[in-house]
Amino acid sequence: MKKIALNVVFALALGTSIIAHAETDPLVEKVKAALAAEPALNGVQIDVSNKDGTITLAGHPDNGQQLFKAAVAAEKTPGVKYVINEMYPKD
Repeated sequence: MKKIALNVVFALALGTSIIAHAETDPLVEKVKAALAAEPALNGVQIDVSNKDGTITLAGHPDNGQQLFKAAVAAEKTPGVKYVINEMYPKD
């Protein structure tokens, strides 16, 4: 029983470490700042992830215009090679 509990604690600690690393990705932070600077995206929740300069956007903006503006803002961010848009508008 102790061994199982120790493995669970270790797995949780490892998972937390990985999540913390992903949240501190400098390119992700730059893209999030670019999205926050876009007035049309005010209040829209967009998840941002990075893999080797390829940014993936996920979420549900209110409309297609917000989806487009988010993709353009991410694409213009220095260091971004590609943008994968996995967002689907609510309308």
